[in-house]
Amino acid sequence: MIPAKGLAQCRHQLGLDQSLPGQYVQYLDNSLHGNLGTSYLNGQTVGKAVKQALPVTVELLVLSQLIALVVAVPLGILAALRPDGVFDQVSTGVAFGLLAIPAFMLGVLLVYLFAVSFHVFPATGWTPLTQDLGDNLKHAILPSLTLALGSLAVYMRVLRTDMIATLREDFITTARAKGMPTSHILLRHALRPSTFALVTVAGINIGTLITGAFLVEFIFQLPGIGLLTLSSIYARDYGIVQATVLVVAVGFVVINLLVDLLYAAIDPRTRHARATV
Repeated sequence: MIPAKGLAQCRHQLGLDQSLPGQYVQYLDNSLHGNLGTSYLNGQTVGKAVKQALPVTVELLVLSQLIALVVAVPLGILAALRPDGVFDQVSTGVAFGLLAIPAFMLGVLLVYLFAVSFHVFPATGWTPLTQDLGDNLKHAILPSLTLALGSLAVYMRVLRTDMIATLREDFITTARAKGMPTSHILLRHALRPSTFALVTVAGINIGTLITGAFLVEFIFQLPGIGLLTLSSIYARDYGIVQATVLVVAVGFVVINLLVDLLYAAIDPRTRHARATV
């Protein structure tokens, strides 16, 4: 049994001897000052553990979104150029197929194909970006691709739908009547107003991506926020779990705030609407 004196000291260190409102205020104050507590298992500061894991998850999310957008934008434009054509129907079928496969199944499939069968990429492991860029990308490509495939399908379908509607607008008809090349019309006139919904979906999709990143990091054993959270849950290291959830929640809010600010850059009508209110 734990001595009463030791138990009281432990409760005081954890702040459990305060009232619930007092504990909450103390937690907010510590969080705002970057003090997220210490690990119950090894005594390591939670902030240090999160700081080591966060760059891995951020790189995974950014790289996956770059892959998704670079592939989805041209595919969405091509599908919208000839609606219900052969390419549109094939891309639609592939997109729905990708959406039907969970991220953890895609991860296992990619590992089997590119790591086990063809030995193109490693199945596990991680090299920091600052240490070796080439080796870092070699380890990051499979988990990033696992996350990107689902997003790719969503982005392509959203952009295709908006592009079809935009290409029927009067200003597009005017541009065609002036003899502008199709590529110029698509890229200079139709693409920008068609990305409004795409940006919205990308911001909302961040929550799904973070959840998927947790599973992907566990499959590929990447030392990111996801693996740190899951291992801390199994070890009942609740201080780290609480800190990682807080970091993820704050990140989600900040990203959606940036998406809202991006609307004004994409569509000037939002700036004019604010000015007239």
